[in-house]
Amino acid sequence: MIRFALAALAAMLFAGTASAHPHVWVTVSGSVEIDAQGAVKAVHYRWTFDEAYSAFAIQGLDTDADGKLTREELQPLAEVNAQSLNEYGYFTNPVRGDVSLLNAFNDPVDFWLDWNGQQLTLNFTLPAGDPFEVRSAPIAIEVFDPTYFVSFDFAEGDAMPLAPGAPAGCSARLERAGTPDRGLAARLAAIGADEDVPPQLLQQVNGYANAVIVKCD
Repeated sequence: MIRFALAALAAMLFAGTASAHPHVWVTVSGSVEIDAQGAVKAVHYRWTFDEAYSAFAIQGLDTDADGKLTREELQPLAEVNAQSLNEYGYFTNPVRGDVSLLNAFNDPVDFWLDWNGQQLTLNFTLPAGDPFEVRSAPIAIEVFDPTYFVSFDFAEGDAMPLAPGAPAGCSARLERAGTPDRGLAARLAAIGADEDVPPQLLQQVNGYANAVIVKCD
């Protein structure tokens, strides 16, 4: 029985160690789907977890003991992770100007895990509750954990392009987060796995959010 969601798995993995924030590293890729009217319809994600988290998460999932992990064997864990991420808004925050679009996305669909022998990748789609238009003003889709428990980095290259079928004049541009300076990194490194990031540090860390800027001319 799969009992552990993303945060619980990470906490168990690192509890009692000197490891500090962040505790799980995720490499993000995927695409943004825009409908014919120039509105964001869905975000398609591939989240690849670091090797340490992946190795812990797969324990006990090879139910037929053949040394391989099929999509079917991984599906219970995929469902737990996809459902538990609801509490965190799937770490996805669409912003227009300085205003967050609350409850912009519905629960994920088409979610599954795959395993390459070293790392797990969670595939899922976040459908927009109501497609939100990007012709009047661009949208910044931020991918970020405000507690800095999970570190999100986009894959190299064009990690989040528009999905096929986007109208002419629409584009998606990736703005990669900066790297915390050495002083901030050292203060984060002093925080244990079972501790929260202090509010004054959170304000500084919030400046390091990755974002996909989506617009249609």
